Amino acid sequence: ASTFLVDYFHTNPTMIQLTFTSWFAGSMIVNPVLGILSDNLCRKKILLTTGLFFMAASLYCAFSSDIYLFLIARFLQGAAVTTIVI
Repeated sequence: ASTFLVDYFHTNPTMIQLTFTSWFAGSMIVNPVLGILSDNLCRKKILLTTGLFFMAASLYCAFSSDIYLFLIARFLQGAAVTTIVI
């Protein structure tokens, strides 16, 4: 894990490694629902909405100062990036 992130969040390397797990968990949870949503709703609206949602989650990651809020933002990033398959 990056020593910069460990120092920045004042945490241990295990918590930093959870950022990858959090991202993958977000993408795994949303992916099964994505096909149903894209069939019933307009694909362009879903892509635009989740693209904006991904940008907001990325900005929140960039300005986050708490590791737990950072993990939540990484989860939301993973959930939003899944819509690229649309």
